[in-house]
Formats: sequence, C-alpha cells, structure tokens
Amino acid sequence: KGKFPLQIEDITHFHVIMDLLGEHSQKHFKSKYSYDNIKKVISAIERIEICGISPLSGKEYCFSFGEDHKIVEIEHMDENYSLKKELIQNNNKIGEIRIIISENINKKEKKLLEMLLNKISVPVAISLEKELMLRALELNNKKLYEKAITDALTELYNREYMREYLSKKIEEAKRHNFPLSIAMIDIDFFKKVNDTYGHMAGDHILSTFASLIKENMPDGHQTTQVDC
Repeated sequence: KGKFPLQIEDITHFHVIMDLLGEHSQKHFKSKYSYDNIKKVISAIERIEICGISPLSGKEYCFSFGEDHKIVEIEHMDENYSLKKELIQNNNKIGEIRIIISENINKKEKKLLEMLLNKISVPVAISLEKELMLRALELNNKKLYEKAITDALTELYNREYMREYLSKKIEEAKRHNFPLSIAMIDIDFFKKVNDTYGHMAGDHILSTFASLIKENMPDGHQTTQVDC
C-alpha cells in the first residue's frame, strides 16, 4: 500500500512529465515555446484524481494528488473535472483518472494536457491495479483473521484470542510494573434457561448480554468468551 503514493508522485514530478511529453511536444511546438507551455499547463493543474474498483472485493477506492504533492484517499471523485480518461489493464477498465485545472488554458495547452493524460494513464493504471489487488487481499485477510478469533453468536473474542492477548498483557505488566486486572463473569442457572425455554432463547440471552458488556466496556479493555 505504501508504494502507490510514491509511484504517483514520481509520475507527476515536473522532470518526469517533461520526459513523457518531450517527443510529442516537439512535433507540435518549437522547443522554447513547448517548454513554457508545458510549465504553464503543469502549474494550472489543481489536482489529479484517480479512482478504481477492486476486482476481488468490488469496493471502490479513490485518491487525490494535489498542489501539496501529497496523495490522500477520498470518498468520491470531483464531478467538476477538466479532462478524464479510463484506466485500462488487460483490455479491462479498472478505473478512471481525472484532471482538474485551476485556470483557463488555450487549445494548444489543452492538447498538451491531453498528451500528459494519455502518457501517465498507462503507469497509473499499472500502479492502481497493484494497489487495488493489495488492498483487497489485506481486507480479505483481515476478515478471515477476525472470523478466526471471534465467536459467531456473541461476536466476542474467543478463547484462542484471549490466550494470545492475555499473554502479551501479562508480559507488558511485568515489564512496566503496572497492575493488570481480569474479571470473570458467569450467568447463573443458564443451563436451566436452555432446558426450560430452549437453546434459541439461550442464544438470545447470550448475544444480548454480550452486547451490553461491549457497550459498557471502557476504551482499552477487551472482552472474550470462554465456554466452560
């Protein structure tokens, strides 16, 4: 995930853009005029927005690269754009890139902007595809891990997580010499509830009780379920 911003920043550096546009601009402009126009076009760019949908999770991710040369994640793209281009990988659309400019430019300068968009769309598409795949894998791994350490009924952490978490906290308490407290909570006569009203009623009591504990648990505390 950390490489994506760096790749976008590399692509949008002035000297890289000059190299990307160099051979094309020489066909349309004289050398000095070309340089001045490219410089003006780049300074007119307010921000570049990139958006793509993960092929694995179906989740949409959008990014904005602005004048402060920092890429940040955004909720959605700006509809007031100047130019846009689809990002294609392996004949499939994986996203879109939009350029928003802060001032008016003439036809020749707009032509340069279109060239810029065409040239950076390929490396941006490659970077975006890798980023989307990586984020989807991270999200999937996180879901699998949460499922492995969480009780399906109560949504409390299970015994395996408790062992791992408690071991770490005991070591921290010893290392830093601070107190560590554990509260054990049991529901009296719970077997009688199951026998009398059925397991569905018992499950409802467990899930409701677990919700009450989580809602009233102070920050920094953990709750787990241990079946005895």
